[in-house]
Amino acid sequence: MRARDAGRIARAMVSFMPASLRRLARGREGAGAVEFAILVPLLLVGYIGAYELSVAMSVYNKVGRTSSTISDLLTQDNSVGSDELNNARMAANTILAPYQVSADNLSYEIVGIQIDDDGNATVAWSRDEHDNWVTSMTKGTTVPLPEDMTKTKSFIVMTTVTMDYKIELVEKVLPFLRGSSTTEILDPKLKRTSYSRLRKGSELPCSVCT
Repeated sequence: MRARDAGRIARAMVSFMPASLRRLARGREGAGAVEFAILVPLLLVGYIGAYELSVAMSVYNKVGRTSSTISDLLTQDNSVGSDELNNARMAANTILAPYQVSADNLSYEIVGIQIDDDGNATVAWSRDEHDNWVTSMTKGTTVPLPEDMTKTKSFIVMTTVTMDYKIELVEKVLPFLRGSSTTEILDPKLKRTSYSRLRKGSELPCSVCT
């Protein structure tokens, strides 16, 4: 069928339509409203998504500062005990404010690493948020370190802070997404590891890490 014949048939079909339908087909008054209704949800998702991303990056940076501060504080002492570990916890909670932190969403691993005369790095002691040994960091375990951190006869404190971050949009607006296959995206784990070398001496004993 040629295009001219198809056009003639279409016009003939329109002529049989009621006048109200013909006016509706020709009307353009609601085009702006339809476009607005389509674009607004997309714009809102983009705006809220950018906001949530900026907040997540801010928390991620705070997690990094928390891990570096804990390592830095402990390497300024000659030994580690309950007071020093408690101060480390207080530092973690202070730096992460105003974001809510608790034993349910914040964990950290503090590992003392002894480097001998041959440059071998092994675990001297370790502590987690519950004052227990870190499961994977038992005494004597070999620890791989960045090349720039390896120095014979020295001591390194390695701190890893992990925070379970909750996206506010999901928590308050879209809770039905919880538990779906996208849980890892909706509930990201913010994790940072920092290293600090002992200021004075080459050993940092821990009196409560027996």
